[in-house]
Amino acid sequence: MNAGFIILGVREIENLIPISILSDLPELSQSKERQAALKVLDEIKNNDLKLFLDIKEGVTLQNVISKTDANVCKFWQNSIPNEPNILGRIDIHCLSDWVCNSSSQCTCHVSLGLGKNILDNTISWLEKKSLHKVANMVEPSLRSQWENLGQEITNWCFAQKPIRA
Repeated sequence: MNAGFIILGVREIENLIPISILSDLPELSQSKERQAALKVLDEIKNNDLKLFLDIKEGVTLQNVISKTDANVCKFWQNSIPNEPNILGRIDIHCLSDWVCNSSSQCTCHVSLGLGKNILDNTISWLEKKSLHKVANMVEPSLRSQWENLGQEITNWCFAQKPIRA
């Protein structure tokens, strides 16, 4: 059996979909909620932060605070204060104490979700576009990740079978 796996340096494969492609998906352009979520995503300037957001469901501060890994918490604690658009949606007391002050449901949204089927919708969209158009839509911040992933897939698809001794 031929199999392989690639560990991506992102939360999920959806994090590698460029904003320009997401904004062109009919499923997103026809929904005001999804357009608002896409705008929130687009306003985030820290590209590393974008790579670890939950694109489908969104991220609340409570999601971030509940992480037990100290390095993960430190990443979020260092990233969120540098994003003015996120700070406008965060209760300053929650952020300063790093504790969710909401007793029932967290209303501090780091990002909003774009909904399920983002990957399926993107694949359907990509099948109708030329490779050249898609290549031009990939943002510089994602280009190296796309190229590395493409190289891995190409190597796997065209590699010779191992010679057994």
